[in-house]
Amino acid sequence: MKNLKRNVNGITLIALVVSIIILLILAGVSIGMITGHDGIIAQAQKAKEKTEEAQKDELKEIAMIEEMASGKGTDVEKVIDKNPGILEDEEGGAKVINSIEDLVFFAHSVTNGNTYEGQTVKLGLSLDFNSSKSYVDPFRTDYGKYGYNGELKKLLNESGFISIGSRERLEDEEKSEKSFHGIFDGEGNIIYNLKIKRGISELRGFPDLGMFAANYGIIQNLGVEKADVVIEYLDDKLWAYNGILAGTNSPEGEINRCHTTGVINVGSVYKGDVGGITGSTGAGSLSDSYSDVDILIDRQISDYDVIVGLIAGSCNEGGSIDNVYSRGTVFTGSGGRSRTRTSCWGNL
Repeated sequence: MKNLKRNVNGITLIALVVSIIILLILAGVSIGMITGHDGIIAQAQKAKEKTEEAQKDELKEIAMIEEMASGKGTDVEKVIDKNPGILEDEEGGAKVINSIEDLVFFAHSVTNGNTYEGQTVKLGLSLDFNSSKSYVDPFRTDYGKYGYNGELKKLLNESGFISIGSRERLEDEEKSEKSFHGIFDGEGNIIYNLKIKRGISELRGFPDLGMFAANYGIIQNLGVEKADVVIEYLDDKLWAYNGILAGTNSPEGEINRCHTTGVINVGSVYKGDVGGITGSTGAGSLSDSYSDVDILIDRQISDYDVIVGLIAGSCNEGGSIDNVYSRGTVFTGSGGRSRTRTSCWGNL
């Protein structure tokens, strides 16, 4: 009887151990199913990501439909850019802009000291700031590092595009280390619905405003159409240089085979050079180009406080403007039209 009892207890202990082992195995399997690479949690996370991606795609499609219905967008090609915010390297060494995100990055990189001197930057296709087709993700909110804290497309169409580069002044010496010095080739493509809205007092050094703040290189084969430039001049001590394509074209600068259309609206205390293509072509050159731009000045023009031209506000000694035409109008604060008042000491 003692031996039998001992055997029964032994069997019971073995059964208990086996049961515990089985429970541990089942627990391990269950935990693996929940937390493993293909577990329930991982699958749930993947499902969430797919849902969010589907929602983004749906929002993009809705935005495109709304743009078509409103007539604001243009029929541009849908961008295909695997690396938005990184300029693609083309065979031969040129850098290529393939999306609005690339253009924003390019502007920021110039402003932060990459002059692209000795390099060519190309516009790979026409882009429209109003069209979701021109963005890899128009709803992205991760471009705060480039100066856009919020939804990228919304900000670009409300507060506007931050110019490519800037000029600086150190005492009486002009600095151009934050301006474009390379070749920008639009390759016949067009930038549509460029919006620029800035207060002059926000800018340091030279208050240049345009798609390019200041050009020290070559800009060619580019159109900027349906532009809307609003200049809120908040400091009457500064002299401004403002245009749609470039605020100013430096002595080294060249603008060739370009055109602009749209509106420039300047405030009531504005002082400076303003032009449909560039505020001032300085001693640089501008050729084979045209503008169809209306310039609105919110007051009457007094002598030498506003120098305005439908191509360029001014052209200094040594500069040249060749083979150009314009079809715009200058409107002053009285509501009447004003003659173009280009100041030119160079070759016209």
